[in-house]
Amino acid sequence: MPIRITGLNSGLDTEAIISALVSSYNYKTNKYKKAQTKLSWKQDAWKTLNTKIYSLYSSVGNLKLSSAYNLKSTTVSDTCLLYTSPSPRDRQKSRMPSSA
Repeated sequence: MPIRITGLNSGLDTEAIISALVSSYNYKTNKYKKAQTKLSWKQDAWKTLNTKIYSLYSSVGNLKLSSAYNLKSTTVSDTCLLYTSPSPRDRQKSRMPSSA
């Protein structure tokens, strides 16, 4: 059976001293755990960002290949009848080419 010497015998309040030391230790460990949690959140955010950037880089890298584009060609037999427009709206604003 352990013998405890309380503050009455030694003149010191040992319980208060021990609880203060333990609370200081607990504060430090909680502070480090919070910092570690924040660090893991930041690492997860960076991993997600890196994954998205890599997928964008891969997609853009595929665009430099000619197979990524739908290549089409046309031929016109009578150049006087040729008229092109990117959209119907532009066709209304522009004038048809006049034949001279």
